[in-house]
Amino acid sequence: MSGLDAMHDPPAWHALAACLDHPDVDWFPHRGESTSEAKAICLTCPARRPCRDAGLYEKHGIWGGLSERERRRRSKALGITLIDDITDPTDHHEQEAS
Repeated sequence: MSGLDAMHDPPAWHALAACLDHPDVDWFPHRGESTSEAKAICLTCPARRPCRDAGLYEKHGIWGGLSERERRRRSKALGITLIDDITDPTDHHEQEAS
């Protein structure tokens, strides 16, 4: 199952996504695991651009041919801040760990 299958109301481009034809590919590899198979499929995907754009707001997985690290760099360059990257000033557990 790809990450796109988990979307409640998928966007129109979802139906064109090449990853849907490759459920055996790991679209959410762990750190250090290869991303080359997923990225190769993305290169042929007609939905690559909208998937890549949507992926800028996702923390995990391969989206539009970009890894987590690549999307993080792109998001930062575009000034996009992910919710998970925002520190809650009322979270005392983080402050205690510092």
